Amino acid sequence: MWRFYARVTLKTYILYFKDNRIKCFYLYLFSTMSKRIYILLLMASTWLTFLGQNIVDYTKEDSLVLMSLLQRGHNAGEEGKQPLFFANLIQGTPYMSGTLDKNKNERLVLNMRSMDCTTFVENVTVLTQMVRQGKTTFQDYCKELQLIRYADGAIRNYADRNHYFSAWIKNNEREDRVEELRGDAWKGIKIFLKSQTLQLDFMTNHAPLYAPLCEHPALVDSIRNVEKSLSGTVVQYLPKRCLNRGRNELGVIKDGDILMLVTNKQGLDCTHVGLAAWKSNQLYMWHASSRHKRVLLEPTSLHDYLASQSSILGVRVIRIK
Repeated sequence: MWRFYARVTLKTYILYFKDNRIKCFYLYLFSTMSKRIYILLLMASTWLTFLGQNIVDYTKEDSLVLMSLLQRGHNAGEEGKQPLFFANLIQGTPYMSGTLDKNKNERLVLNMRSMDCTTFVENVTVLTQMVRQGKTTFQDYCKELQLIRYADGAIRNYADRNHYFSAWIKNNEREDRVEELRGDAWKGIKIFLKSQTLQLDFMTNHAPLYAPLCEHPALVDSIRNVEKSLSGTVVQYLPKRCLNRGRNELGVIKDGDILMLVTNKQGLDCTHVGLAAWKSNQLYMWHASSRHKRVLLEPTSLHDYLASQSSILGVRVIRIK
């Protein structure tokens, strides 16, 4: 029995030590350990788990809200596996920008008390995937949130975060967490798709707007490398003029799909994100709204919401897997 728990302990070590040499050391240690060594290792592992949780910035209220949402999702059966189930539960949460930039050094911020558009989408995505995968613990949630928010799931500094939503899509598609609709996936409305070639440089050209880049100027080069890796990529989007069509034509877009609002602003790929929702045969959007100061289902249809926003070209659609 103790060897079974030792294997669990070993997995904990591997989560915290990603260097292959360290992995090999612990694999060797496991193969030769006695019960006494295992007990000492278990004690060390408990301490490491505690240290690992210290990189998470959250309050008791955050953890209580989160665990309540997870429990309700698991109890709801198939309904709890749908993104809009959680959007409805989070409804009314106050909007706040900059919630991830509160620490001098980059940490995983878990905030269920206030959200911006991206953290709203991230929280709904993780909650949905947790229920679909049968995961229930706070530690699992933090791990999944970190994997979704950061390139390669690593937190070394501010530049590791998926600041551009195109990077968010690319990195999470690679890990099979989401899938963007492209080409034939659009079926009968494929002919309406437009293309955009990404040219990203907004963050590096406006570094003074970002406090972490002001405090750590060396990170500007790291952000620039991310921008260069994405620039030149050709993406497809559905023009906003097509969004007045009904479900019989736009039905390829499902309730709970992530909507990325494509922009023509120089150096950017996106200005807002939300979740698709069908209502009265028209497409609407759940989002954390700076205008309404809370999470809500936008009162006007997506077509009407975007009609007066000249900088928005249309939407890219990403499905949570």
